[in-house]
Amino acid sequence: MAIASLVMVGIGVAWFVIFASGPLPLRVEIRFGSLGILFAVVLPWLCAIVMGLTAKAKIKDSRGRLSGNDLTTWAITLGTIVVLYAWFGHEQMGHNPIPRRWDRTRSEMRALASAIEAYHAEHQTYPAWGIDNQGPGGTMTYNYWLDDLQHPGPKSPSHGSRLGLPSFLLNGNAPNQALATLTTPIPFVAQYPPDPFASVKGSTFVYWSIVPGERDPSGRIVGKDSPVNGVGWILVGSGPDLDFEVEGEWDIYDPSVRQPSTRLLTGTNRNGFAFTYDPTNGWMSDGDIYRVKQ
Repeated sequence: MAIASLVMVGIGVAWFVIFASGPLPLRVEIRFGSLGILFAVVLPWLCAIVMGLTAKAKIKDSRGRLSGNDLTTWAITLGTIVVLYAWFGHEQMGHNPIPRRWDRTRSEMRALASAIEAYHAEHQTYPAWGIDNQGPGGTMTYNYWLDDLQHPGPKSPSHGSRLGLPSFLLNGNAPNQALATLTTPIPFVAQYPPDPFASVKGSTFVYWSIVPGERDPSGRIVGKDSPVNGVGWILVGSGPDLDFEVEGEWDIYDPSVRQPSTRLLTGTNRNGFAFTYDPTNGWMSDGDIYRVKQ
C-alpha cells in the first residue's frame, strides 16, 4: 500500500507540472477556462486524498515520527491549495488564454496586412488565394496542405479543419512550396503567421481578395454577377468559439462600401450568430476576428 501511495503521489505531481504550470490543450483551455484548469488538477488532488486515506489506514512509521493522521492532513491541505490555485490564482494572475490569443491575433493580422499591401505595391495585385486545391494546375492553399499533413485521408469539417474556406494559394501542391508566394523570392513576411485560435495547428488566417474581373469565393465575377465590387482583401480568424460564422457568406466584405461595414460589424449569419467577435459580449462569445482593407 505504501508503494501504491507513492505512485499516486508521483502521478499527481507529474499531472500538476504538465497542466497547472503550463497551457492546457487548446480546446480544454478555451472551452472551459477555469473549469478546465480545475479539472486538470482534480487528479492530483484525488491522488493526494487517496494517498492520505491509505496512509491513515496502512502506513505506520516504526519510530513513530510519521503517522497516517499526519499524512492525511498534509494530503488534504495540499489538495485544497492546488484546487484554490487552479480556480483563483491561474485566472487572476493573467493566465486567461483568450485575451492573450485575441491580442496576438490582432498583432499577427496587422503584420500580415502590411505584407499584403507591400506585395500589392510590388506586383500591382494582391496575393493569390484559393479554396482547397482549386488553384491553377491543381495547386493547393496553405491551410489545405497543412490539414492534409495532419489529417491524411478523407476530409470533412468534423476533423476540425478549414477545408472549404479560402486562404493563400501556394505555387504548387507540396509542403515545400508553401512559402513561395508572400515569402519568396521577396520576403514580404517571414512565414504565414498561425491563427492563435486555429483548430488545426499552424494553419493561417482565412483570406481572399476582391478584384474586378476576378471571381469571388462563390465563383461569380466581381463587377459583373458578384454581389460585391471594388478592390480589397479580408483576413478572418475563427475567434475563441473555434468556428467560422463567415462560411459561405462571402458578401459580408464589399470594398465598394466604407469598411468596416455596418453589416460586418453588427450583422449576423443565417444561423443568427454575429459575424464579428466582440470581447465586451464575453470572452467566449461567438463571432470571427477580421481585418480588412479600408
